[in-house]
Amino acid sequence: MEKLDFRRLSSQERLSYRKRAISLIKSGKTKKEVSLIFGVRPNTVCDWWKQYKLQGSKGLHDSKRGMKSEDKKVLSLKQEHQIQNLILDTMPDQLINTAVKYRNI
Repeated sequence: MEKLDFRRLSSQERLSYRKRAISLIKSGKTKKEVSLIFGVRPNTVCDWWKQYKLQGSKGLHDSKRGMKSEDKKVLSLKQEHQIQNLILDTMPDQLINTAVKYRNI
């Protein structure tokens, strides 16, 4: 089988390949043989097997990728609440004095 670009496959297709790979390993094929059949690196098949052993069939599903929205934030949750309370509890003129006070710290 020629090498597949797994990035171009749908999540469901990738899951199907992983399940077939696991069933081949269970039937006696080595991980290296399975990697040659599917055209992936042997380490990839080993990773699939490890995830299967740890989590069962749930481990074969795609995991969420990319950065979490919380990681992109500049302010902590506590800081956000403090600023929200400042806006709600004060008049705009008072915020100028507060900003100057925080800038000097």
